[in-house]
Amino acid sequence: MFTGRLTIEIRDSRDRIVGFGAAPGWFRAKYLNTPQTDVFDKSSILYGLNWADESIRSMNEAIVVEGYMDVISAHEHGFTNVVASMGTAVTQNHLGTLARYASSGGKVGTIILCLDSDSAGETETLCGRLNL
Repeated sequence: MFTGRLTIEIRDSRDRIVGFGAAPGWFRAKYLNTPQTDVFDKSSILYGLNWADESIRSMNEAIVVEGYMDVISAHEHGFTNVVASMGTAVTQNHLGTLARYASSGGKVGTIILCLDSDSAGETETLCGRLNL
């Protein structure tokens, strides 16, 4: 399934490996994820939350992007409060988790959706705003 692709481990908020994602090669367009299991539920897990949790709490702000590489690049450039939905779907579970992390210290937190500017990303940004 992941042959010939850059494979990235997906960790939960407790830093346990729960699945894998595979970046497309030059001739493949789609990212692949571990199939849904009892341990890996893409609608509940945010890629990079294990790295971003402390920053989200201290800044009272989370930035949601779509992909693994977006998170890795953001963190390398000092944006340590960035997580990914691993695709366009930002779920109520994702938003609830981020609201709990971002609203620490008695402050109401901010969740910023920074999805791709393609039609799917724009549609999901609108849906995500409606869910906030």
